[in-house]
Amino acid sequence: MGVAQLAVEVGVQRAYIAKIELGHSRRVSPAVFEGIVAALSIDDRRAILANPYGAAADLRAAEAA
Repeated sequence: MGVAQLAVEVGVQRAYIAKIELGHSRRVSPAVFEGIVAALSIDDRRAILANPYGAAADLRAAEAA
């Protein structure tokens, strides 16, 4: 599912989904969170709660090491 379709299913703007995906909007309302979980058919909600590796830049640095 693409960002545009996810945004439609959740009922938010595509740009907002992109901000969440990129880590620019770390807190979302419970309604948006539930909408994302439902739209993506995620069974274990913990799967999208946090990035265990930290910021994307930290992840890239870890992968390069």
